[in-house]
Amino acid sequence: MAMAHQRITLSRQLTNQLLALAQAAGPEGLSGIISGDQGQLQSFHAVNPALVAAEKALQDRLALSGEKITATVHSYHEGLPTLQRDLPPMSLKPDLPHLIVTTNIKGVLEMRAFELFSDDAPREIPLSLREERVKPS
Repeated sequence: MAMAHQRITLSRQLTNQLLALAQAAGPEGLSGIISGDQGQLQSFHAVNPALVAAEKALQDRLALSGEKITATVHSYHEGLPTLQRDLPPMSLKPDLPHLIVTTNIKGVLEMRAFELFSDDAPREIPLSLREERVKPS
């Protein structure tokens, strides 16, 4: 059973990176994981979902640096997120939040987050943007 997430916070830098990578991926889509602390997503890592061994190696490497996989991310080039399309990728990692980016909605990029519960009904998790302070030069 998935843990209830109250809110997911992304930095402006990570948000911009995910949106840019998803848009660049086009119809092929973006697939990967995000590492960091629970609720605080920090770094994106591209992962082919078919390559379980590569994901395991990445997970081991993250563990050595004190990070863990905290979310998954995938993108679609057409249409809004739907349960029929988004539920299968989410089922691969039911205990993690899942970020879904849609890139071709009349020129607007959309990012939403979901989690699964035991009834397999995804619930949306609110996203918030963490503003970083600019260091004076």
